[in-house]
Amino acid sequence: MIKTIAPATLAILLVAGLARAGELAFSDPANCAPPPAQAIGFPSRAPDLDALPGFQQPPPGYGEVAFYWWLGDPLTKERLAWQIEQLDKAKGVMGLQINYAHSDRGGRSWGLTFPSEPPLFSEPWWKLVGWFVQEAKQHKMAVSLSDYTLGFGQGWVADDILRERPDLTGLVLQPQVRDVAAGELEWRLPPHGPGMQP
Repeated sequence: MIKTIAPATLAILLVAGLARAGELAFSDPANCAPPPAQAIGFPSRAPDLDALPGFQQPPPGYGEVAFYWWLGDPLTKERLAWQIEQLDKAKGVMGLQINYAHSDRGGRSWGLTFPSEPPLFSEPWWKLVGWFVQEAKQHKMAVSLSDYTLGFGQGWVADDILRERPDLTGLVLQPQVRDVAAGELEWRLPPHGPGMQP
């Protein structure tokens, strides 16, 4: 059975699927829609831009982005609101990247993520994340989710999806060189494509 897919995980799998299909035009900045007028943190593309004032007095959207560890004591709105207030007023932090501490054991590429309260990706956790994003927005802070302990081989939703749909597994391109006589070319391709392994 497939569990509910978190938006961040769905985005990762979508990118992986498109990459496998070779459809990466969406990632070219020339193909991106312009940001909304109220968006912060987008650099000027003006050819006559004087960058020095921006380094001396950074515009809104530029500044420190803290790795923000959601681990330890149970997460509550009161505790998180106090921390946002401190990071905004005392430190001038512009963004928070929610991170999950992990051990040095288990998993495919990192140790497995430690448990948290509320449990990671549970309905109460997503509600808290939604509230947190809105609270941070009031302080003109951006929020992002780290995924380095949550991907394939780490015991989360990506593993459940790949058990159900192994065809979504990414591939690695490996070059092959063959010597052929003039006018003769026979090259039997493996089932995953030339030089590719799941």
